[in-house]
Amino acid sequence: MNNETTARRLRMLVCSLVLLLILEGLIRKKVGGTMKTPVFFFKDVIMIVMAFYVVPMFKSPTVQILWRGYMALVLLFVPVIAVTAIHDPVLAVFGAERYLMMPIVAFAVLGGFERSSKAVILKYLRVLAIFVVPTTLLAVMQLRLPMDHWLNLSVAGDELGAFASSGRLRVASTFSFVAQYCFFLNIELIACVAALSGYKQLPIWKKILYVSLIPALLLGAYATGSRTAVLGNASVTAIATGVLVFKGQRGTVLYLGAGVAAAYVSFLTLQAFFPEAFSVYREREEEKMLGISSETETRTTRMFTDLIYGNTPISPLGYGLGVMSNGAEKLSEYARRWRSEGYWTETDWLTTLFEGGLYLMFVWYGFRLWIIAQTMSAFLRRTKGSLVLPTAFCQGFIIVQGFVGTLGIQPPLAIWFWMVVGISTLFVLKCEEEDEEKSPVPAIEGEKPAVITTGVVRGRSKYAEWLHSGART
Repeated sequence: MNNETTARRLRMLVCSLVLLLILEGLIRKKVGGTMKTPVFFFKDVIMIVMAFYVVPMFKSPTVQILWRGYMALVLLFVPVIAVTAIHDPVLAVFGAERYLMMPIVAFAVLGGFERSSKAVILKYLRVLAIFVVPTTLLAVMQLRLPMDHWLNLSVAGDELGAFASSGRLRVASTFSFVAQYCFFLNIELIACVAALSGYKQLPIWKKILYVSLIPALLLGAYATGSRTAVLGNASVTAIATGVLVFKGQRGTVLYLGAGVAAAYVSFLTLQAFFPEAFSVYREREEEKMLGISSETETRTTRMFTDLIYGNTPISPLGYGLGVMSNGAEKLSEYARRWRSEGYWTETDWLTTLFEGGLYLMFVWYGFRLWIIAQTMSAFLRRTKGSLVLPTAFCQGFIIVQGFVGTLGIQPPLAIWFWMVVGISTLFVLKCEEEDEEKSPVPAIEGEKPAVITTGVVRGRSKYAEWLHSGART
């Protein structure tokens, strides 16, 4: 199998995974009861197929660094996998997959698109960005439908009135849960920024289309009534601005500032036309539309101050990988016992500590911090041109979710996280290729090196090039 065939199949797998993440909620609501579980686990099947193609692929030096780090992570997981297998061998496989299969998505993105042009990569991201429109329209529709409508029921067919606020549901659009919709909206911020890359060269109808995605993203974020969507996107934007300032991209920061100002005007306008989409968030956040309420402060600090709910003692190597992951109780009696006793870890820090003890805290968060350091270093040293801004937003997402994201118990978030790691690295590779295309040609002694451009050597006029080529004869 040649490299192009492998790349094409990986692109198809990545697109299939994205579509499944977006449409899984609708599919699980419509299929029969016995089919809901296979649909839930179909993401895992796609990633296993990805691994089949990714593992033997040739990788560039930049990608090799990430691959070696990933291989080291796999080896370091052996002790906690062994401990989990003592409790339940099936859970050991499931738990290891929760942590170790998701990074394969980053390499699938790189393997599928590494040889694609920048224009092709941006085309895929622009298609992803457009999905914010139908998902937002469905979310607004859900707000206006009764709570017992099938679109507003859970995937199990239960009413979600208990999750209502201000008399309105916290809608999930096409997704299974509100949280999954929020993760998608965080990703859409990156896709929308990438869609506007090279804005000046876009035809007028595309400019209008891609600019209109920002109000749709704002409307969808507030319609969820969730801090994850609103404050998550705000945090990513703030960090992206910070890394741009640190990199010395003053012009890009000014461009971004103008975009934020336009988004704020859209935000004020949208409240007049869609008041119901903002009422849930306003109620939950004590009338603060972007500030941090006392409840949000408590939830944030609790991640650092609480131990396991129920004062569960901490084991050096934990109580088993995957115990707290969604779906584990369907596969493992051991996991079901823990959940039936009322134990639940809401944050990633607590989950990691419970499932793998202090050892896993050191290994898992050490790897995530290493990923943040690697991607940040690559961004600061190698990105330039029109890819600087979308890469900065990728970096903002990686930093936020790398520190606090529930990557151990939320597979959709973990998939999006590693996909962004792949996209960010891909942008770096494209910048490196542009540098190589403009590399200086060897200079004749005493002359300054020229730079190769498309067709004409810089430093000569077209007439001089004609004379030099001998065409006059």
